[in-house]
Amino acid sequence: MISYRADIDGLRAIAVLAVVLYHLGLGPLRGGFVGVDIFFVISGFLITGIIQREVGEGRFGYSDFYQRRIRRLFPALFLVLAATLLAGLFLLLPSDLVTLGRTTAATVFYGSNIDLWRHSGYFDGNAELNPLLHTWSLAVEEQFYIGLPILLLLVHRYARRRLGAIVVAVGLVSYALAIFAQSRRPSAVFFLAPFRAWELMAGAVLALGLVPILRQRWLRELLSVAGLGLLAYAILWIEPGPEFPGWIAALPVLGSAALLHAGTSGDTLVGRALSWRPMVYVGLISYSLYLWHWPLIVYAKYLNGLQPLGAWRWAILALAVGLSALSLRFVETPFRKRRLLREPRPLFRNAAIATAATAGIALVLAFGGGWRDRFGPEIVALDRERTPEIPFLACMGRLADPVLGESCVVGAGNEAGPPSVLIWGDSHALAWLPAFDALLREQGLRGLFAGQSACAPLLDVRNPSNPLCAGHNDQVRQLLLDDARLRLVVMVASWPSYSWEGGKYRIEDAEGRKGNPVVFPDALRRTLRFLEAENRVAWLIGPTPGAPSELPLRMAMARRAGDGQPAPIPTVRFEKRRQTFAQALAALPERLPLVFTDPSAWLCDAATCRYETAGLPLYRDRGHLNVRGAAYLRPFLEPAFLEAITRAGLASPLTSAADLP
Repeated sequence: MISYRADIDGLRAIAVLAVVLYHLGLGPLRGGFVGVDIFFVISGFLITGIIQREVGEGRFGYSDFYQRRIRRLFPALFLVLAATLLAGLFLLLPSDLVTLGRTTAATVFYGSNIDLWRHSGYFDGNAELNPLLHTWSLAVEEQFYIGLPILLLLVHRYARRRLGAIVVAVGLVSYALAIFAQSRRPSAVFFLAPFRAWELMAGAVLALGLVPILRQRWLRELLSVAGLGLLAYAILWIEPGPEFPGWIAALPVLGSAALLHAGTSGDTLVGRALSWRPMVYVGLISYSLYLWHWPLIVYAKYLNGLQPLGAWRWAILALAVGLSALSLRFVETPFRKRRLLREPRPLFRNAAIATAATAGIALVLAFGGGWRDRFGPEIVALDRERTPEIPFLACMGRLADPVLGESCVVGAGNEAGPPSVLIWGDSHALAWLPAFDALLREQGLRGLFAGQSACAPLLDVRNPSNPLCAGHNDQVRQLLLDDARLRLVVMVASWPSYSWEGGKYRIEDAEGRKGNPVVFPDALRRTLRFLEAENRVAWLIGPTPGAPSELPLRMAMARRAGDGQPAPIPTVRFEKRRQTFAQALAALPERLPLVFTDPSAWLCDAATCRYETAGLPLYRDRGHLNVRGAAYLRPFLEPAFLEAITRAGLASPLTSAADLP
């Protein structure tokens, strides 16, 4: 049996406090989410040590191993799942209850990371309102617990002398895969075990004794201080985004490994600090605290109408700690110390019954529509608006493609000839596409859509949040060089995201300059000059004002509470966000062949910007128009569209310049 180490519980305390405080927004913990990475290293270290010792002594058995896993993990997990489902029946809207049911079923089979990955795309709903979002890390660990014994047993049987090399190789391959796939499949790297295995393998390397013990006290002290420094840096300064985990996850992993190895080698001052009784106690409740904190946060957001939680965050923290302490005392400890269900047969039987019952209830909710009868038709209709139809979604990130055929061509049918209009932009261009499709059909024209998420239609600009952006825009440039029939280029984007200093993305140009207000004006001018040189007309669609975040959900919750409608976006706030864009537009040379349309003129008055019509939203989230919004704005677009196609020499027999107002 591996001897107990209090410093490991202290390290668990750092991990869980980093995660919980980060999720609550308490303290300057930009990277508190790396607490999960710390947990992975600890788990890899402890589980590998246990399995390796038992395999080496020839007494490893899956039955005994999973008995311990069930006693350690199931009691608190199923308690939290039951409480979360019960609260969800009273609090959640139908679509959220469906999500909760689906994720619960995946959680009891330790596959929630796969479920969350499958529903983590750019156009999926906000995962942060899933009360079981945090269970993905438990699934990764459990999948490791399944694979590791198999690996160690096989290696001990066929290649015992190469055990260390094989474990290191598995870890390095996993790390290399994670780095390679980070820019291509960031959500897969975040959620899936093959890309996270290296973090657990870092602990496994230590458990197998592959790193020499540090005999000198000063070396142990130096290593422990360095490890603590790496953790502090990671927790305080690493920021979330599509670049994480990537290579930078090595910082908290190495920091955790350094502290574990220093503690294995002997006594250190950092180890003593980690063994401080309050730290140890937080480490002892860390599993339950991790389980309880996220459902409490999500339900508090619901009860508070998605408004900032403010001082209630401290109450949530206190409640989470209290529930975790009770869980440790009355749930975890009795099962772990075998005072309950001593024999393996009833233990496995009851575990199977609990799994089947929980999964059954969850699946009824998932496939039963989320018990819509709890709400009136208006609330149900608004809730459905959260997962609306998104036409032409298959076209995102792809230009004309033989595999897709006509799916990226909008407007009139084949009889209209080849596409003569290029619609170029980010996901906001996709949102506008139903309106452009209707306008093109009315005039017997065809258009080609070139859209890429988080990618403004600007040449020679890089967006680190989407490494595919620059290459996509280079393809658009080549397309325009190769196909002179594309006479009109429609440019649509969430322009403030790329131009405003506080924009969502941080763009850079080919010269290495950074800062949106610096890069954007030159990029816009350069792109329009390229279009001018190629004898193309540009039709630039300005930004939509947007709406409150989680708009359909907020509208449904407001209707449910009888509070009317959520407050609209103040016009002055929108004007501030688009100020840099407006200045860049005003500074363009007048001779450029450009038609500009400002949608805010149809949505904003002096005070606020509207986001609904007839009680239904015009947006599917805080910025993207839904199909209703595109249809609502289409008539307003028509005069500018007619002007643009006339300038481009594309006016059909149905329209001439004389028809323009």
